[in-house]
Amino acid sequence: MSDLLTRRRFTVEEYHRMGSAEILAKDEPVELIAGEIVVREPIGSRHAGTVNHLTHLWTWRLGERAVVQIQNPIEFLKEDSEPQPDVTLLRPRADSYRAAHPVAADVLLLVEVADGSLAVDRRVRMPLYARAGIREAWLLDLTADRVEVYRAPTADSYQHVVYHVGELVGDRRVLLTAESGRERVLHHRHRLVVQHDLVGDVLRRPSRRHEQGQHRPQHGMAWLHRTPPTWRGRD
Repeated sequence: MSDLLTRRRFTVEEYHRMGSAEILAKDEPVELIAGEIVVREPIGSRHAGTVNHLTHLWTWRLGERAVVQIQNPIEFLKEDSEPQPDVTLLRPRADSYRAAHPVAADVLLLVEVADGSLAVDRRVRMPLYARAGIREAWLLDLTADRVEVYRAPTADSYQHVVYHVGELVGDRRVLLTAESGRERVLHHRHRLVVQHDLVGDVLRRPSRRHEQGQHRPQHGMAWLHRTPPTWRGRD
């Protein structure tokens, strides 16, 4: 029945006006997706903890090379959308985006953390990000302990690769290990490491056994893996 009805799309400007007029409450968990005002999924503790860890990690590791934005808006004017991704790495800007929300051209990497929202993230958000021109997006699937990497956007889709537990990925590499607890992403020298356990020496190098595994090329994110000159990791 609802598919037969004509829906009225809202623009980003109209969405902002509704907020200014308090038609939408300031603390209401909503966002604008493809012209429709949708309610955001409740966030569980594992989801929140993963976002907190990424925030701490990338703020520490990237310093002034990127703005780490957490669950704040990005404007896609042509798509009538203003999503609030879990984590976004943005190009540095002197005003830290106080004057205006970032747009697609400002995004270096966009990350969604998914548990209950997995179907929506795959079927709605990733096609939206492709249409908006986001060059690279990651979907951290907490239900299956894997990372889906989306690159090379087309009209409404990406080329994407799924990285499972135990795989090494790319010339700078993503390592998935199945230990216990929550998923984590961290950088060690020239590697991006995806693990599960917040306990232990998380900065150790991947073993030679892991380094000899199969890997696939990684593109576009080399800037993310550079070690700041002042940082010294542990072997």
